Amino acid sequence: VVIPPHSGVFSAVGLLLAQPSVDAAVSTLGEALSATTLIRAAETGRQTAADALEAAGVTVGTSTHVADVRYVGQAHEIGVGFTPGDAPHEIVARFHQAHEARNGYRRESDPVEVVTVRTRVAGESTLAMEDLLPQSADDVSGGRVRQVVIGGASTAVDIVRRDSISIGDSLDGPAIIEEADATTVLGPGDRLVVRDSGAMEITW
Repeated sequence: VVIPPHSGVFSAVGLLLAQPSVDAAVSTLGEALSATTLIRAAETGRQTAADALEAAGVTVGTSTHVADVRYVGQAHEIGVGFTPGDAPHEIVARFHQAHEARNGYRRESDPVEVVTVRTRVAGESTLAMEDLLPQSADDVSGGRVRQVVIGGASTAVDIVRRDSISIGDSLDGPAIIEEADATTVLGPGDRLVVRDSGAMEITW
């Protein structure tokens, strides 16, 4: 059994660890496929997304760009990643390759158009995994014992604070590990090891 740090509020922790991002789309339908068009659309999308992140109080980070490309007359596009400044023929070549991979053929003699340029701007997460790792501690047992009924018999069990055990520590059951948002019961014969991720791994 693997019990991650802050398991009782793990979904909330996941939200704080997730990298916030904003997507923006700029239409280029009807415009000539050129480096100038792609750079303008990418910068417009980047600025729109960055403004939204900053308005939410998020520090703006990296941005990525995808061009929705199709053969003229097609009803569906294929997203092709690019960096502003890439030559149009490079993007067209990537589209031909992606089209063949998806559909089994390419038509290099047919005209190609970019319908939309999509930009994603990522911000900085509120938390990092390093913020969740347990710190080193000297007190492993916690110094408390409680009588607990296990298997129908009253047993003296060590009460351990989770913040008192650190990476690499091990603990043999029976024991109870307490923390603010969860309680873990370590039965007789169970062995707990704290892994590099801060997760408690229990085997028996």
